[in-house]
Amino acid sequence: MIVVGAGATGVLFAAVAGFPGEGLVAFAGLALPDKFFNGLTQTGVEVVARRPFPDHHPYTETDLRTLLANAARLNAVLVTTPKDAVRLPGGAREKVQVIGVTLVWEDEAALNAVLASVIPGAVSV
Repeated sequence: MIVVGAGATGVLFAAVAGFPGEGLVAFAGLALPDKFFNGLTQTGVEVVARRPFPDHHPYTETDLRTLLANAARLNAVLVTTPKDAVRLPGGAREKVQVIGVTLVWEDEAALNAVLASVIPGAVSV
């Protein structure tokens, strides 16, 4: 999985350097798919096509064939979210790059101190 992180300030940074000069065809079946698409764009990668699906969409072989054909036509890499990857038809996951989002704190010690002050016995992040 390729991870796109967010600092405590909410600024996105990319660990998607595996796509230099390559465009991405992004698809997502989320309640707010534009959050995924816009997050990718904010990292500096080129999203050449976006395909939103309904939330919790049960992907079919036809969906995947259409997405792969679009990516091939655009000479792009097909990407999706971890949530969507688990709903792909069998054998399809190796044809799609999965890009997740994680929160990375700039100062974990400060966060732990705040948590400890309001939640007795809080476990460090």
